[in-house]
Amino acid sequence: MDNILWLQIATYAFSVLFLVLLIARMLSYSRISTHLRWELYPLVGEKDRPWGGSYLEKPEWWTTPHQGKSLLAELRFMGQEVLFFKEYFHLNRDYWYFVYPFHIGVFLFLVFLVLLFVGALTVLGGVSVSAESVNTWGKFLYYATLVTGGTGLVLGAIGCVCLLIKRRINENLKPYTRRTDYFNLLFVLAVFLFQMLTERVEIRDAERIYAVSVKG
Repeated sequence: MDNILWLQIATYAFSVLFLVLLIARMLSYSRISTHLRWELYPLVGEKDRPWGGSYLEKPEWWTTPHQGKSLLAELRFMGQEVLFFKEYFHLNRDYWYFVYPFHIGVFLFLVFLVLLFVGALTVLGGVSVSAESVNTWGKFLYYATLVTGGTGLVLGAIGCVCLLIKRRINENLKPYTRRTDYFNLLFVLAVFLFQMLTERVEIRDAERIYAVSVKG
């Protein structure tokens, strides 16, 4: 129980630290000057510019009627970037093979943490979350947590190692790789490996106990 107590304290402390730093960063952004339109990353949406851009790029744009943007086209473009890293795939295929598994692993790991929290709430509601659970929701949560956690950890760890090697040996990436980039990748790799070592085969009940204790 002492370990659970220290985990609770650390969780609340780091949560407060995160919020403070986030607010400080937002305030710093609010004080800087506004970027010009052509300095921003172009989003698709206009019919004549499927690659992205703005009607302001057209010479004498004020002499022609303005075409409205398509929200659906913007969402489709952003969805392809977030889920598949489409531009990486087309412009830098070799790097995409390394960066895509890493980011998918991170996304799945976040889903894994959310499922742990949902599982904690389910346990609080009196429903067993296990492979032997007679409740369909409890059994689904168990296997969903197991699959997303295992897949995310493996993909994330492999992606970290590959990115570290790629940035170290690729002469084009070396000038743009800072020590903080190596530190971030090593830190995330340590998180993935530590989680894999503690999990072994299945989700431990102690994690759900911890999630329940933080909530309540």
